Amino acid sequence: MPDIELALNSDAGTTVAEAHVPVPEGDARARFKAAVQRVERGRRVRRMSQVIDDEDTQPGDRLAAAVRMEADLATVSADLRPQLLRAIRKKKEGGFDSFADRTVTEIYITGSLAFHFLTPRKLGDHRRWVTWAVAVFVVVIFFYQAGLYVAYLAAGDQISRACLQEPRVTNAYGLYRWFVGGSGFCVDHTFSADYLIRWGALWLPRLRRQPWRLWSSLFVHQTVYHMATNMFLWLALAAYVEGTFGWWRLAILWLVAGTGGALMTASFDGACTANVGFSGCDFGLLGVYVVDLAENIRTSKHAVLRTVMTIVLLILLIAGSVTAPNVSQWAHLGGFLSGLFPSMVLLPRLGHAHVEAWIPLVGAIWTVAYFTSLFSYVFAYRAKGLDCGTPDG
Repeated sequence: MPDIELALNSDAGTTVAEAHVPVPEGDARARFKAAVQRVERGRRVRRMSQVIDDEDTQPGDRLAAAVRMEADLATVSADLRPQLLRAIRKKKEGGFDSFADRTVTEIYITGSLAFHFLTPRKLGDHRRWVTWAVAVFVVVIFFYQAGLYVAYLAAGDQISRACLQEPRVTNAYGLYRWFVGGSGFCVDHTFSADYLIRWGALWLPRLRRQPWRLWSSLFVHQTVYHMATNMFLWLALAAYVEGTFGWWRLAILWLVAGTGGALMTASFDGACTANVGFSGCDFGLLGVYVVDLAENIRTSKHAVLRTVMTIVLLILLIAGSVTAPNVSQWAHLGGFLSGLFPSMVLLPRLGHAHVEAWIPLVGAIWTVAYFTSLFSYVFAYRAKGLDCGTPDG
């Protein structure tokens, strides 16, 4: 069809109108050129929309028209489309040099379309209601646990009733002493492993019958310090991700990262240890932040400062994970990787046409392989027939 051939064979920076209309000089020339380009772009969009709406149009022509229209309407520069248009023309004309050439071309076309379909069109100015809702939910869960802990210990004769009847500090200072683990209290500031398991901790002997523990364990914490540090990091990272990319991308990446961290913990951590905490989700959002910075470092504001701060934060978190007792490094590693690679699928904004088609593909392949292999390993092998007796840790 003639309209399609015009769109495919014309360069992004040259228009038919420019070749026939006298152009003024100086600044007026630049303004006139920009105006002519806008008018011609509008004409192309109208022609492409007519082609797409025509029921008699061949699928290949309709695809080319859609790509051409997307190029003209995209918020990024339209000159990153010619490479994709050439690939579509090669497919349409069957001009493949070999089977390998055809395979690469098909992958490039599919990856490019997926890339731009998943690229956020609106950045910034999103409400952060998921960020705050999750933080409030985790805090409420923790203090509800704390309120029931004394009754749980007393019911099981794990605490002396005489001790409970002794005078205790019950004002704000007493609450502070409990937070920091002060002495002189019947109840320790750390929840026991059995109590955490009752609340949904990740515990392998019960995981096959109760797979929901992969997710319930994310919202349970052992100490107030554990909960507070996780929520502080969550608010710092989630506020940026949700504010920039919107609520549904944050929700997906957070749940994927938390699940990935829990699976790696179940795969490689102590088989009879109860694991709880939100840190896998936090490290997943750190992976999202790293991908966003790496893909868009040329257009990012304060790129050098963001890079330095990210490196420093990674060093501090890794050092803390290695040196602190009772910390699951596997949850941190699994969460980070489970945020890093899926974000390549959901957050592409890179302005380099020669690599953009491969980013969602790499992220998708890694994500599918990671979750398929770990799910199979945990449920088919590691958690099978496991008997740990009384929980430890």
